[in-house]
Parts: sequence; structure tokens; C-alpha cells
Amino acid sequence: MAAANLVEPGTRALIVDTGWFSARMAEIVSRYGAEVVRVEAKVGSAPTADDVAAALARGRFDLVTVTHVDTSTGVRADVEGIARVAKAHGALVVVDGVCAAAAEVLRMQAWDVDVALTASQKAIGAPPGLALLLARPAALARHRARKTKVPSLYLDFAEWLPIMEAYEAQRPS
Repeated sequence: MAAANLVEPGTRALIVDTGWFSARMAEIVSRYGAEVVRVEAKVGSAPTADDVAAALARGRFDLVTVTHVDTSTGVRADVEGIARVAKAHGALVVVDGVCAAAAEVLRMQAWDVDVALTASQKAIGAPPGLALLLARPAALARHRARKTKVPSLYLDFAEWLPIMEAYEAQRPS
């Protein structure tokens, strides 16, 4: 859902590569039309915020994705530091928290993370099937500024936002 709404042809995405699930995110965003650049580290370690800053300095990026904890390697990324440098370069920050949510600290607002996503089957410890996504105002603004339609009706924020906005306003919809 994050990729469907934030990526369109021409989007430049920097992937903080910590293992198999980071590589999977690179594949997902590329299928939505992103030009992907990876910041890699030795297997078993994570790129640092300085590594990410160096990559961001080499060009404009719209989006930085980071897998908070990559199940394949057990590596925990420095989301706070990475988000800080990404925001300093004007990029949105998307955090894959599937293995981390409920087990690691993620201060979405304080760290200026734009999208956090998770699922029930790992750290939450529930059967698979539940997916959760939180999006902050900058991500919603990026969605609203799209030049192309979201390719998936089901995943389109525009299909869900009127319902959420009515709920927040405590009015029927």
C-alpha cells in the first residue's frame, strides 16, 4: 500500500538494504515505477545514517525505505538516524516494521517517519493476516500530488481517506 500510493514512474527511491526483506521492498517499489538505489552493508550489519547521508548527497530522492529489523539477517537499522538524514534531504521515510512492531521502539512522530507498516505474524505474535499501515500528513500530501492514478483500487489511499476523515470528524459517511 505504501508503494502503491507514494511511488509512480519517475520516483527515486533509496533502499536501506539490511537483508532479504529490504531487497523485497526494492522489488516492490520498482514494480510501481521507482528508480531504485540501494545502500548496502556487509551481511549481518546495517548501513549507518552516515552511509545513507552519503548516498542521498549523490542525487535527489523522493523516498527512503528502511526495514527496522530484517528477519533474514536479524539486523536492526538505526531508523531514527536514517529518518533524520532522509528528511534533511527532503525525502519521505517509509519503515517496514513487520519484524519490529511491538518489539522495538519506533517513535513515528518524534523521528519524522512518514509511513510505518507492519503485520500480525512476527513481533506482534498473532496469526498472519492482519496488516497495519500508518501514514502521516507528508505522505498523504505526496499521495494527493500524484500525477498518475494509483494502479490498485483496493490499495488507493483515496478510497480509504474519506472514511477515515468522517470517522475522525465523528460524522456518518
